Parts: sequence; structure tokens; C-alpha cells
Amino acid sequence: MSFQAALSGTKTLDRFAISGIIASWWSNNLVDLKTLSTLGYKGLVEAWVASVLDALGDEKSEANPLDHDAAKALVPTYLNQLSALANEVAELDQAIKATNAVDEDGEPIEVVLSPIELKEMKTQLALAKRLLKVERGDFAQKLMSASEVLDLAAARSVVLNIFQSDLLHEANERSARRRRRKLSQCLKRGGTNTRFLSLPLRN
Repeated sequence: MSFQAALSGTKTLDRFAISGIIASWWSNNLVDLKTLSTLGYKGLVEAWVASVLDALGDEKSEANPLDHDAAKALVPTYLNQLSALANEVAELDQAIKATNAVDEDGEPIEVVLSPIELKEMKTQLALAKRLLKVERGDFAQKLMSASEVLDLAAARSVVLNIFQSDLLHEANERSARRRRRKLSQCLKRGGTNTRFLSLPLRN
């Protein structure tokens, strides 16, 4: 199926908007497309993994390696476990800080927590932080292992799914901007057409 055909069911986008989406997506992914042409599907996945590992070792990098699409595709269960651990750490930390919280007048906010319970919670927080650090330390190895076991069909599926996700994201962004413009025009004319607020994209 062509890109035009894949997006043609989107009622809020005409063919000119769809062409613009495809051109924008193509430009944003040009480097990956060239890599795909040269190295194939497995080569592109390996290039993505190398890029993630480079970012992992670069302390000045603003990008979070764990947020890379390739990482999400290759080690989704592992990343979900990391997310659960991170949430546990955040919740325990917030609960402990709440014991010293004050209101707008500077008065302590009463939190029913005994000294023993507070000590246990701090112990749980320390353990959760250590476990999270250990699990994050395994990220590089888990990512490389997942990449190495991919066969050609699996690598092709990973690449095409990521490309499709990027394309649909671009289409959703363009469609949302179009709906906002149409809503603004309706409001300026003194009317509101909510139809443009609720039209979903078809995958």
C-alpha cells in the first residue's frame, strides 16, 4: 500500500495536505532511508541500536536513550519494568516528603505515619532506588541481545512499524493543526463546528 493510500481515509486532510505530510516525513527520515537502502533492515536496526548506545554513553546528550523508538520496539517488557520501578521510587519519595509538608500558611500538614512506618518506607525507597540503578545498568546488554537475535523478517517488522508510527504521528499533528484552524475560523464567523474536534485518524 502506498503512503497516499494509507492516509487517504483521513477526512480532515486533502491530497495536498497528505502530500505535505509525506514530504515532511521523508525529509525527517532521509538518513534512515539511506541507511536502509545501503544496509538493509537488520543494518538499520543495528544503526539505531548503535545510536542509542552512543547517547547512553554521552552525559551531555539531551535525548533519553530509553525513549528511542528502537528501544521501545526491541525491549518493551524491560522498559515497562523500568517504568514501574521509577514510578515506585517517585511515589515512595513523594510519600516521605509529605511527612514534612506544610500548607500555604506554613502550618504542617498532618500525615498519619508512625516513626516505624516512616523508617520502613525509607528502607523501601533505598531498595527501590538500588534496584532501579541495577536494572538501568542492564539496558545496553539487553538492547544489544534483542537486536542480535532478530532475523530478517523481525527486523523488517520493527523498521516498518517505526516508520508507520512516525508517519501517523506527522499526520495526526497536521490534522490537529488543521482542525484548530477551522475551529478558529468558525469562531471568528460567530459559529462553532465541533465536528473538526472529534474526527480521528484511521490507521
